[in-house]
Amino acid sequence: MKKVFWKFGFTILGLAGILTACPAPTPQVLTTIAIAGAPSDNNLKISQATQLTATAKDANGNDIAGVVFSWSSSNPDAVGVNSSGLVTATKWGTAVISASASGISGSTPTQTTYGLEAVFGTRTYKSANETNRMFRFRFKVGQTGLANTGLNFVTTGPTGWNNNQTTITNVSFGSTPINSTQSFISHSPIPVISGNYKLSVLTESESFESAVSTVDATAKLTPTTITIDSASATSVSASWTPVTGSISSYASARNCSDNTSNVQTNVLTNSTTTATLTGLSLVANKSPCFTVFAYNFDIGPRNNPTYIFPTQANGAVEDKVIALP
Repeated sequence: MKKVFWKFGFTILGLAGILTACPAPTPQVLTTIAIAGAPSDNNLKISQATQLTATAKDANGNDIAGVVFSWSSSNPDAVGVNSSGLVTATKWGTAVISASASGISGSTPTQTTYGLEAVFGTRTYKSANETNRMFRFRFKVGQTGLANTGLNFVTTGPTGWNNNQTTITNVSFGSTPINSTQSFISHSPIPVISGNYKLSVLTESESFESAVSTVDATAKLTPTTITIDSASATSVSASWTPVTGSISSYASARNCSDNTSNVQTNVLTNSTTTATLTGLSLVANKSPCFTVFAYNFDIGPRNNPTYIFPTQANGAVEDKVIALP
C-alpha cells in the first residue's frame, strides 16, 4: 500500500510542476481597425441605409474579438451613423465614417452622397395657399449615360392632398453633365395641407426617393405690398414692405400675359425693399407687372443656386400691375 500511494503522489506533483512552468498567453494589443461594407465606388445613396462592420486587429493582423467600437461621421448633417455602424445619407455632401476603440481609429475613404433630396412647404400667391417644393438631384460620381434626359419627379402628399393623387414635375437636364448638381424650386397651385410629403423619380437604371418632409400648412409667409414709384416701357422703379420671416428675395418686371421682357434683380436680403429695373420692353396690352418673390431660405446666386435646405420651404409671391404712361 505504501508503494502504490507513493507513486500516485509523485505523479500529481510532477503534473503540477509542468502546469506551473507554462507561460500565460500574451494579450493581443489593438493596433488597427479595419472597416468593411462601404460601397466600392464610395457613393452613398440618399435615404438608403448601408451597414458597415469594424474589425479590431493586432500587430500581426489577427482579429481581436469582443471589442466595442464608437462610430462617428465627419459630416453628420449629411451622413449619419448609429452605434451599430448603420450609415444613412440624408443630404448632399461628403463624409468620412470612422470607428474607434482604445484610442485607435479606422476610417472609410471619403463618401459622396447622391440621389434625391426634397423639402416641401407653402407658397402664398396673393390669397392662395399653394404647395411649394425645393428639390435637388444628383447622379453618382462617375456615372455615365442618361444625358439629355427628361426625368419625371413624382410628388406624393398626405391623405386628402390633391384628391389623393400624385403629381408629376418633368425636368429636362439638357446637355448638363450627368454628375453635376441640379437644384430646383417649383410650386403647384394645389392647396397645401398639413402632413407628410415626399418626392420620387425613376431613371433608366435606378429609382430614388427623398426622405419624408413634414409640412405645417399654417406656417406661411404673408405677401408684401408693392408700390410702383415710377414706370415707363423701358424702366420701372418700385418699393415694397418687408416680408416677415423671409431671408432672401428677388424682384422682376415683365409682360405678365406672356412672360416676355423678364428682367430680374440679383438675390436681395430681407432689408432691401426697393429696386429699379431697366432694359425692359413693356407693352400695355400684355399686362405688365412687377413681382416680388420672397423665401424663408437663402436662394443663393440666381445663375448657380446652392440652396441650404430649411426644415420647411415657404415662399410668398405678389404682383403689382404696372400702369404705363
